[in-house]
Amino acid sequence: MDASSEVAGMGHNAPPLTDRLAAEFEDILRDVQALADDANKVKAKIDKDGLNSDEDLEPLVEIGKRATKLASAIDSKRLDRTKPLRDDVATINTFFETIKTRATRIKTAFAEKVGAYDDAKRARERREAAVRAERARKEAEDRLKEAAEQKNSVLGDVFMNEAEKAEQEYQMAASAAVSAGQGPTRTGAGTVSATTSYDFTVENWDKLVPAEIWPNFTSAEIEKAIRAHVRKHKDTKPLTGVKIFPTTKTRFS
Repeated sequence: MDASSEVAGMGHNAPPLTDRLAAEFEDILRDVQALADDANKVKAKIDKDGLNSDEDLEPLVEIGKRATKLASAIDSKRLDRTKPLRDDVATINTFFETIKTRATRIKTAFAEKVGAYDDAKRARERREAAVRAERARKEAEDRLKEAAEQKNSVLGDVFMNEAEKAEQEYQMAASAAVSAGQGPTRTGAGTVSATTSYDFTVENWDKLVPAEIWPNFTSAEIEKAIRAHVRKHKDTKPLTGVKIFPTTKTRFS
């Protein structure tokens, strides 16, 4: 098939939107141009003769009234022209928000289940690491005690070497206990990790902001300042009247 005979799709080779609007609202453009022409004539006369009486103001007032009326008409035309588009945008947003809500609910439900399992697993890992560290500490303590008892015997050096080795193992176990349960959980389907952020609630506005300062700020401005404080300091710098707390969310990747 010859390319020239193909049927053009919707919008194919359509003129730019600005050009289409200019054609659609040609009458408004014509009115604006007429207003501009008349305004230039009035201005030229004023520049030449000046304003010498109240009567000289009449052409300016007339132009001002016409400009005000025309601007209002232009706004009305714009609103009428964009209403279908605004309605479409609202419908589109509602459609996608609705189906997104379903996906979000599923994600939230599964995140709660996975998060509960992951929290329990992390807690178990910390407990087991603490037990191993305690066992290693006891072993190092026993070896050191045996070395002390044999310090004047032929086996003294042997027991001391064992004590030093047991102490090293204890230090490694203690270090592992500190970091236990911190990393992500990796599965064949993906990775589960926990992210912690900080949020706040204002429990007593009067304690937070003195009454004489209240009129100078809106609650939104104050909350924005609190949010910036929490983002920077987390819960390390308390605010009177504000409860700052960590929130942990489960993330899939």
